[in-house]
Amino acid sequence: MLSLGYERYVVQGGDWGSMLLRFLSQKFPDNVKALHINYFSGVTSKPDAAGELSEEEKRGIERLQGFKYNGAAYQEMQGTVPYTLGAALSCSPISLLLYIGEKMHRWSSPDTHLSPDFIIANTMLYWFTGNITSSFWLYFLRRSGDGKQSKMLEETKIHQPVAFGCGPHEIHWPAKKAFELQLTDIRSWSVLEKGGHFLAAEAPDVLAADMNKHFDNDEIRKLVGVDARGKL
Repeated sequence: MLSLGYERYVVQGGDWGSMLLRFLSQKFPDNVKALHINYFSGVTSKPDAAGELSEEEKRGIERLQGFKYNGAAYQEMQGTVPYTLGAALSCSPISLLLYIGEKMHRWSSPDTHLSPDFIIANTMLYWFTGNITSSFWLYFLRRSGDGKQSKMLEETKIHQPVAFGCGPHEIHWPAKKAFELQLTDIRSWSVLEKGGHFLAAEAPDVLAADMNKHFDNDEIRKLVGVDARGKL
């Protein structure tokens, strides 16, 4: 961002993007001024580590347990045999479409299902570039590494204003109490009215509204150094 000329900015992300923006916030605390997160990747919020839970938090943890039981096998394959799986999926565009499309269908909300055109276009990005195997390396390196990066990500405090908002059909969501020691300035923590794992594609209006609620105010604008010229 600095090389692009942005010295102060806000960030938004989910899944792997949430990990990236947390690393950015830790490494460039003077540049990243606020965060909005819609899914915490790699987080397992344990009930005994979070204290008393709200009904929404209990539901998020229940969804996590269900995901571990019947939805997380792909993580094991991508993290242990990326070349084998990548070779198999690179033999046929139909195989690749089934592998990606199944997840996009299961992880999206029944009320905001992604269109066939969207799923096919997303699949073609991997097929035409031939990079499905390399995309698995994130999982492989995370599993085979020494864990220092993950430990730093989870333990280094983030002092910038943070908002979390996910769809009610997200894969899972963590308890706020599990993050209060690391995220020292949590402004909001909510389950939004619609959307699933692909919130930006499924319900962009809902995500944009929650982002604006967090970013579009005098305090954040002052931190970033912009005036009140419409929505951020």
